[in-house]
Amino acid sequence: INGPENHGRKVGVFGVGYGANMALHWAARDSRVGVIVAIAPFDKPEQAFQRMANAENITISDHVLHESLAIVATNLGIDWSDWSGSAAVRQLKEPILLISGGADAVCPTNEIEILGRAACPGSKTLMIQNATHGNVCYWMNAIAEPAKQWFAEHLQSEQ
Repeated sequence: INGPENHGRKVGVFGVGYGANMALHWAARDSRVGVIVAIAPFDKPEQAFQRMANAENITISDHVLHESLAIVATNLGIDWSDWSGSAAVRQLKEPILLISGGADAVCPTNEIEILGRAACPGSKTLMIQNATHGNVCYWMNAIAEPAKQWFAEHLQSEQ
């Protein structure tokens, strides 16, 4: 990122769903990231995985999911709480644009509110009233301009 083409300026990251969480965690760990747009991030991964299974009509018991997530955590050497959205957001020094779908059953609005409260001053939230988890990123008429303005405003201040 810090090659000769950007002369050490900050860069922006943009992610949707799990990618939004990865963008938040990337920004929390990499000082080169100065602007974040996160669409439909979740707070607690274990709960989001269960909600995703429910939304996709995948039958999996709580016990099997819990055991599977424990195996994954052990094999990766992670603690799922360290990978929550709020854990990343609390580490950020840059404001975030959080975008949510009002009808998102996987990343519900109450989790966006939790992330918004944990975010640094200057962060903003945008809710697309009828958007679901599966289609929130396709509401370009509602997302494109706010995201472009967010990047322009926050990257401009880095130059």
